[in-house]
Amino acid sequence: MPQSTALKKREDLRSVHRYPVDEMVFVTFRPLFDIVGHLIDVSSSGLALEYTAFMPGERTELVEVDIFCQPKGLNVAHIPCRVAYDFKVDDAPTFRGFQTRRCGLQFAQVSPEQSEQLKALLECCKIDTNAEQ
Repeated sequence: MPQSTALKKREDLRSVHRYPVDEMVFVTFRPLFDIVGHLIDVSSSGLALEYTAFMPGERTELVEVDIFCQPKGLNVAHIPCRVAYDFKVDDAPTFRGFQTRRCGLQFAQVSPEQSEQLKALLECCKIDTNAEQ
């Protein structure tokens, strides 16, 4: 299945609309911090990020991530997520074995504090959180 068709089918399965992020917001995987990517889009239920990898490692279905944006002073730590997808972006430039990958994460059981921090992230990125309801 072509990548654009696969991406479209994944988007069709989303119960909540995701909003594009223009700010430089980053996501890193715990506990190794071996992946750092930039946030592509986000909603109250999940996010998508792109990252550069030399060799994609084995990833479990359940992960924990941090989201941060230093200029805005945002930091949401230890967010439990389920990996919805992780694939190579075919039309992205590659060099010496590195590849660009896109990963979709669905938020798992977040604490009330994390929920408030995620809401602040959505607001900070100038996303209308009322449009989701």
